[in-house]
Amino acid sequence: MKKILILLPLILLFFSACDVLNHDTYSDSTLENFFADFSAAIENATADNLTEVMAYYHEDYSHNLQDKAAMNSFYAEFFLINTPVSLQAELVDYNRFDQIHWDLIVTTADTTYRLEMDDVLIESETIKFYGNQVDPPALDPNKPVVFAEMLTSENCGNCPEVAEYLHQMKNIYGEQFIYVEYCLSNNYTPFYMDYASYYSAFSQPTTVIGGNNIVVGGDTDALENHYQNVVETELQARINNLSAAMNSGLAEVNLELELLNELSTQDLVLTAVVADGEPEIYYTSDAQQFSNVAFAKTELDISAGGAINLSIEYDENIDFVEPKIIVWLQTKTPVFDSETSKTYTAAEYSLGE
Repeated sequence: MKKILILLPLILLFFSACDVLNHDTYSDSTLENFFADFSAAIENATADNLTEVMAYYHEDYSHNLQDKAAMNSFYAEFFLINTPVSLQAELVDYNRFDQIHWDLIVTTADTTYRLEMDDVLIESETIKFYGNQVDPPALDPNKPVVFAEMLTSENCGNCPEVAEYLHQMKNIYGEQFIYVEYCLSNNYTPFYMDYASYYSAFSQPTTVIGGNNIVVGGDTDALENHYQNVVETELQARINNLSAAMNSGLAEVNLELELLNELSTQDLVLTAVVADGEPEIYYTSDAQQFSNVAFAKTELDISAGGAINLSIEYDENIDFVEPKIIVWLQTKTPVFDSETSKTYTAAEYSLGE
């Protein structure tokens, strides 16, 4: 479960007819009393007792693929860090359309930080958190799957904001958007410097979208703009029927590669990584969990489409939480060139827990 900063510009379009979070002209004492009770439950939460907190979530809660069980895991994760922690909830604003904005305040022995939380409420017998009930659209097979690579580390100050934005883009765009994180810390991603050198990406965070759009720092508007530009380019390849199995340090991967529109195979490379969707890696600045960290990879030069089988060796001592295979097709020139180096498609396969 990832730290949920629900700042989704596309989803907010659903509320464009209202004065979003215009609390100055609207008040609701029932809602405010609900939140006061919820806040008290948050303050009393412990590692062993989240029942009172979760009583404020509807059984059908759904917010950008996060259900009630995922929210329970979200709160539980704060108590997994090796330091005492306390939680507080502070109401920021709400509107007559039952959209609510609040801050989760996390205090440890060393620091205090805020997580911005947006949600939607529902009132049946009582008020509950309900979520926006928005699911990502189905994959459009006639558009490219946009692939992003993020270079990061545990002690990167503004990396959590970018990592969270990528996570929310994934929630919005579903299978049309796939991303991977290269984590420098503790050699989690042993090939980190290979990519840092290739992209000349020696600042963190650096995010590469589509293989040639490089964003240094926390410019989330640029991430969104590059996604929109790449997804509207000509479709040149598809990865179909991806499947995989992992056993004793070896991942066996099978797929069908479809090349379209006379895509040149010069410098064409298929890369596959073993990643963990929920690795036990956290940013030191705010205890936010990493997502989709790559731990091992293999590359295959591509001269034609068709059935492809490949193997990835990985450290069998890694305790994967959410193991997955992420595969992407890329023109990877010997020296990076923003005009010719690009990714065309990507796919991921989850192997479960």
